[in-house]
Amino acid sequence: MFTRFQSCPIRRRRRPFVGEPYLVEGGWSFPFLTNEKSNGTAARAAFFFCKGEHMQGIFARYHANVWKNYIYTIFFNLRFTNGIWMLYLASRGMSLTQLGLLEGIFHVTSLVMEIPTGAIADLYGRKNSRLLGRLCSIISTLIFLSSGSFWLFAIAFFFSALSYNLESGAGEALVYDSMKACGKEKDFLKVTGIQEALFQYSGMLCLIIGGRIGEHSYLGAYWVTLIFTILSFFTIFSFVEPPRGVEKLARLPVSSILNQTLDSVRTVVKKKSVAFILVFTQSILACSTLLFFYLQNYWKSIGIGEAKIGMYLASGCLSGAIIANLVNRINRRMGNRRFFLSISWLSVVCLFGMALSPQKLPFFVLLSMADSALFVASSNFVNQIIPSRQRATILSIGSMLFSLAMIIIFPVFGGIADLYGFTVAFWVLAIGGILLVLLMSIPLLRTGSLSETEQE
Repeated sequence: MFTRFQSCPIRRRRRPFVGEPYLVEGGWSFPFLTNEKSNGTAARAAFFFCKGEHMQGIFARYHANVWKNYIYTIFFNLRFTNGIWMLYLASRGMSLTQLGLLEGIFHVTSLVMEIPTGAIADLYGRKNSRLLGRLCSIISTLIFLSSGSFWLFAIAFFFSALSYNLESGAGEALVYDSMKACGKEKDFLKVTGIQEALFQYSGMLCLIIGGRIGEHSYLGAYWVTLIFTILSFFTIFSFVEPPRGVEKLARLPVSSILNQTLDSVRTVVKKKSVAFILVFTQSILACSTLLFFYLQNYWKSIGIGEAKIGMYLASGCLSGAIIANLVNRINRRMGNRRFFLSISWLSVVCLFGMALSPQKLPFFVLLSMADSALFVASSNFVNQIIPSRQRATILSIGSMLFSLAMIIIFPVFGGIADLYGFTVAFWVLAIGGILLVLLMSIPLLRTGSLSETEQE
């Protein structure tokens, strides 16, 4: 029987590789045991003399995480309650103000737990973080199925938020670092575009089907969602944890998480372009997400049925999926600064279109396109700059900023809609949107404000 290093002459009188080569800041480390006086040079020579067969196998395993993540993304996003959950809660006696408060609980939980869960993913593994997230999602869905009071719904929203916290940052970091380990990180924008397209296509499918199911039974949509959540849980076991550049932990868990959090915050403060893009994109994405949810109630209030609402929301997903595959080419031609400026002003046009026109759908579709394009481009930009050992934590800081924005605008919009109607609420959001974009456009117009020289 041949060993994997039998063809290597240097193997004689030397011990073979122990464990796998792993990525550290600055390159690969080879755990090759030679005599005590060896400085590791023989290990590298042996490895490359052996034609890199072992390394190619490791690369293949890491690269397989990319297509496995495509499958996981589909299962993850087959949430058939996306287009009807507000209608379901309203049918259980929740007012628009209470819906706003429940969403506020969701985002307060996200705000508090986002960075610690990102640190957990960096320190203890992105795969483990995802597994915990899917377990929390299963618990949340079961509570939604069995509860009927505001406070039980609040607990369900808490676990739902925690599930997203444990996923956000961890999944993106797992894919990027898998590609980085293979030297394929330059293809991340393309991979993110494909992933976003799959996310939107699966979202479109579950909005259409979920709307149909919701016409007959809201609970039926939750049961189907639970099945796919369980499938996504088992899919995670197929992933291979990529190198994270994190040394073996010597501190207590709480101390390690705190130290990881503080180091990541310092990195964001130091890299001003990262801080700006995180604030800028998450603010706009929050406005888009708010409209995705409240338009369900608006369309229902003017007599549109659940199935048709599902079709409307699905059209937004379709537009997002189409643009996601084109972001790679568009961004390369326009450059980061012009791209982000164009998307932000397109978002403002859509917000005013919704306030002025009784036909909300065309502007919702355009806003969904802007949302997907902004997410894909900003994800690629940020991941190129931040270090692997802090990747999930810093990405979680972005999600935390999103939650902070949602905590403020979601209950405010719901309260205004309750008191003065949806028309006034749409106008308030549009005015707030243009003020935000005007403020954030100033740094974008400055030369070098989105410098790519900070890349890791």
